[in-house]
Amino acid sequence: LESGTTGWHGFPLSVHAASGEDCRDGAIIPHPKVELCLSGSGHNNLWSKARCVQLPFRPGVLIVVGRGYEFERMEWKANAVEIAEIQLPPDMVSTYLTEEPSWDLVTRMPVEDETLAGVIVAMRAEVIAGCPSGRMFAESLCAALATYMGEHYSSVGLPTPRQGQLSPQELRRVVDYVKASLAEDIAVGQLAGVVRLSGSQFTRRFRGATGTSPYRL
Repeated sequence: LESGTTGWHGFPLSVHAASGEDCRDGAIIPHPKVELCLSGSGHNNLWSKARCVQLPFRPGVLIVVGRGYEFERMEWKANAVEIAEIQLPPDMVSTYLTEEPSWDLVTRMPVEDETLAGVIVAMRAEVIAGCPSGRMFAESLCAALATYMGEHYSSVGLPTPRQGQLSPQELRRVVDYVKASLAEDIAVGQLAGVVRLSGSQFTRRFRGATGTSPYRL
């Protein structure tokens, strides 16, 4: 599965399957990514800087990889393993987190994080279903993923979000914009522009004012 062949408006997402034993030569990871084991069993041995990292294949296990991570070799034994991989190109991340343009991840493997896994599972389900919820839902999931990873796995950390919510006047402008654009596939960035906020700021303040996410409009 490759999200690029669907109507997905978000971080590149792919799902890979593996069974049996195999290996591959090393590589340099060009930009941050996160992988989640969805099913199956087995193990993966990864050699990086002359050190072997042993990674189990079991549902719920994640790996978080920072930009420029390099490994020399990978060997695995897998039994009906399915893995979801999400690429996090910095230029895409910056559309959701304009407060922190130098955002990057600290490589951590393996990791078990139910919150992070839940967001990835939701993204995969939306792509598999053919993206029926539209662009705003996809962007809301991506903003949630970028914000959560920035707060828990970033090499620099994100600044503390500013408190507050949309004023009644700002909320009315957003609602009026949505009503006037019902025939369009509206993006979160468009709504944020109505009240002159970044996408992540808008999402937080909209939730503060309404108790729900913008995509539910």
